[in-house]
Amino acid sequence: MPVLEKRKVERSNNILIVSFRQFRESHEYFSGITNNYSNQGINMQTGHVEHKPGEVLELILKHPYSELSVETEGEIVWIADGWYQRTTGIKFKNMDHEADNKLKGLMSKTINAETGQENK
Repeated sequence: MPVLEKRKVERSNNILIVSFRQFRESHEYFSGITNNYSNQGINMQTGHVEHKPGEVLELILKHPYSELSVETEGEIVWIADGWYQRTTGIKFKNMDHEADNKLKGLMSKTINAETGQENK
């Protein structure tokens, strides 16, 4: 039986590197990755970093093979722990028009890992 998609916006499966920290509370950034995101939020995989639903994070989303990146903030909506990783659902907050456009650019970019150039 096919799975019905409940999401209302297009999602990307391009891999992005995510740097994050608690909003205005920490100087230390942690790292994660995502290959499941939209202009409304991300599903991020990390090690077991302590955070909980409701916390707001500063986020830097960066394309791994180019200088493309976007900075925004997001609220943790849910967390699922596995034996070797934590998956966190984050909804973007207060994303301005420029950041939204940059994120849409990241969603559309397919960069060749060997050359660092955009695939045509």
